[in-house]
Amino acid sequence: MLLLDSAWTDRTPALRTMAYPFIPFRYAALCGRLPCFLLKLHVGPRHDSVIQALLVSSISDLIAVLDDPAYCREGSTLSILHFPNPMDGESPHLEHVAALRIYVADGREVVCYEDFEGLEHYLFSEDTGLLFRDGTVGEYLFAAGKIQ
Repeated sequence: MLLLDSAWTDRTPALRTMAYPFIPFRYAALCGRLPCFLLKLHVGPRHDSVIQALLVSSISDLIAVLDDPAYCREGSTLSILHFPNPMDGESPHLEHVAALRIYVADGREVVCYEDFEGLEHYLFSEDTGLLFRDGTVGEYLFAAGKIQ
């Protein structure tokens, strides 16, 4: 989840003009309970948008963005921002995604991603162990700069 405070807005007139119709913020807070995604957009040489990446805080919103050709084009890349349990002694880190897949397993949708070593991971730990897959509902490929 992304958290914003109105006191965090950037009040620099030039930046506010450049960002219009969006509202520029100096920073945002992240809630680490759910996965957060960083989608680096492919910006062509004639693209004049100030938006070069999106920070997306839910899988449903990520799928909506991935399905929107206004934002997601060939050449976009995806990373997952992991927030491990602080008691485990690990630090938050970005993991680059080669593919994102949505399956139907045991009558519900399950989200998996493939890293660049070819290993598949469940996005949510409670889905680990669901082996029966009725089929692939959606697939988004990021390997070699492609999104499909």
